[in-house]
Amino acid sequence: MTKILIVEDDPICGNILKKIIENLGFLSQGIVKTAEHTIFSVGRETPDLILMDINLSGLMDGVQTAEILSRYYGIPIIFITSNADSKTIFRARQIGAGYIIKPFTSGEIRQTILEVLDSNIKMQDDILTNKNEIPKVLVRKDERLIFIPLYEIYLMEAQGHKILLHTDKCVYSFRGSLKHFESLDILKLFYRCHKGFLIQVAMIESLKIEKNYSYKIKMFNNDLLIPVSREKIQILKKQNINMLEEENYEKF
Repeated sequence: MTKILIVEDDPICGNILKKIIENLGFLSQGIVKTAEHTIFSVGRETPDLILMDINLSGLMDGVQTAEILSRYYGIPIIFITSNADSKTIFRARQIGAGYIIKPFTSGEIRQTILEVLDSNIKMQDDILTNKNEIPKVLVRKDERLIFIPLYEIYLMEAQGHKILLHTDKCVYSFRGSLKHFESLDILKLFYRCHKGFLIQVAMIESLKIEKNYSYKIKMFNNDLLIPVSREKIQILKKQNINMLEEENYEKF
C-alpha cells in the first residue's frame, strides 16, 4: 500500500488531507508540521509520496525542505499552496512532482496523486532490463516519445526529483532518481562519482587535481568538469585513468 506523509502546519488542513488519502485507499504515514520533523520522519521511515505545504512555519519553507530531501531520497513531492502567483508556482515546479492550489477538492488530490504515482511506474517500465536487450530510456521530446539507448547517455545529473540525461544530441529531463538508474545499469556502463552525478566510465578522459586536493573528471566529448567525492576517488584511480599532476591543471 502506498505510504503518504503529510507536511502541514495547519491542523485542520492536515486532518482533511489525512481523511482524503485514507478514503482513497492510501496509507497515511502521519502529519508533521516543520521541516525538522519532516527530515526526521523520512529518515525513520521513508514514504512513497509526500504532500508538502509550501508555507511552513519555522526556519525553512516547504520548497527548501524538499531541496534537502532530494539530495538523499528519490521521494516524489506534491506541493500544496494557497499562493497561485507565478513565483510560487515556478518554485514548486522546479523541485516538485506536482502542486495543488488551496482550497482543493478530494478529486484534485486523487488525480494529482495518481498522475505522480503513474509517472513513477512508467519510469520503471520504460527502462528495459532484459539482459538480452540493450537497456533504453523512454523520454518525451516535444510531442514525441523517444527511446534512448543507455550507452548514448554520457552523464546523468540529479536536479531535485528530475534527472538531466546528457547525450551528444540533446539534454533530456527525466523524472526519477540516480539510485534507480544504478539498479538498472545491467551493463555496468556508469559510475556514481558523486551523489549528484552518474557518469559513463568510457567517456572519462582524466582526473583534474584541484589546489585543495579535490578532484574533478574531465570528459572526452566536452569541457564539463564533474566533481568526484573523496570516498570515490580511490576506486577511480584503479580504473587506469590518466591522472594529471597539479601543475598541469591549466591544460583544461
